[in-house]
Amino acid sequence: MQTTSHNSNQQTTWGEDVVIEHREEIPEIVQYLNNTIDQLQPLRYEIGKVFDTEETFKNLINDLPNGSVKGQKEYFIEDIIRLGKLFFESKKNTKMNIQIEIVKTNMCRLFHADCYRQRLLCTYMGPGTQWLDNSNVNRKALGKGSNAHIVKDFNKINQAKAFEVILLKGKKYGGDELGIVHRSPPIEQESKTRVLLKIDE
Repeated sequence: MQTTSHNSNQQTTWGEDVVIEHREEIPEIVQYLNNTIDQLQPLRYEIGKVFDTEETFKNLINDLPNGSVKGQKEYFIEDIIRLGKLFFESKKNTKMNIQIEIVKTNMCRLFHADCYRQRLLCTYMGPGTQWLDNSNVNRKALGKGSNAHIVKDFNKINQAKAFEVILLKGKKYGGDELGIVHRSPPIEQESKTRVLLKIDE
């Protein structure tokens, strides 16, 4: 596995906050995605009891398109693997899934809480995931088809920036944790494209 590095001042915290890593865009990854966006396809990998980073690296090298600048694809892959390792070390279940999604629609337009333990998200291109603080949610309205009834104050909707890493705790997280209510940002009207890394258990 080829190893790449990038100088960054990001700090990863794994605690109560939804955003676990504040960071700026990585130019090499931005350039790679801009150059290959028309060739990118959704990818999904299931990881079992062992996270074999060498195998994952080889799969991504084979499955992702080559960029026009040598080494830029490797920056993207190394970031995915780094986040995968962070998530793997925090999970409790035997399996996790790593997915790269290319989103061009208003996927999951309604605010909702998912039935998983936890999910890591990083939007590499386009607007990031939106979520609500618990104090801004009317949970009785979830699943009834109306954001207007779910969101108490639309001015207080949180939204991740590109390259920020967020951790969404789901309904199965356990303890007294409530599932984070979130949605994908609406993008169809502006014809935007999102490149999203999703890792869940």
